[in-house]
Amino acid sequence: MEFMPIGTIVRLKGSDQTLMIIGVQNINEKLGYIGVLYPEGYLGKDYMWTFENKDIDHIDYVGYVNSDFQLFHSSVAKAIKDSGDIKEPEVNFDNFDLE
Repeated sequence: MEFMPIGTIVRLKGSDQTLMIIGVQNINEKLGYIGVLYPEGYLGKDYMWTFENKDIDHIDYVGYVNSDFQLFHSSVAKAIKDSGDIKEPEVNFDNFDLE
């Protein structure tokens, strides 16, 4: 599974609830995501979930990908590689439609 951009809509394993990715963070020394309910959006800190690629069961929609996302991904990957703390995400931009 790919390192997903902000705005990606997913369903997690064992859940029928749909989440939208609103951020990325270090979760248990791996790159993870912060998600909110979709279509409701942000309802407060008690309605935010953290998850990793392995928790995603289905991707309903891939968020917007452009050169800014590519630059962000490159900087995150470099920081991860330099720190050695968390596993570098794998991404293949051929799977995304770019402008």
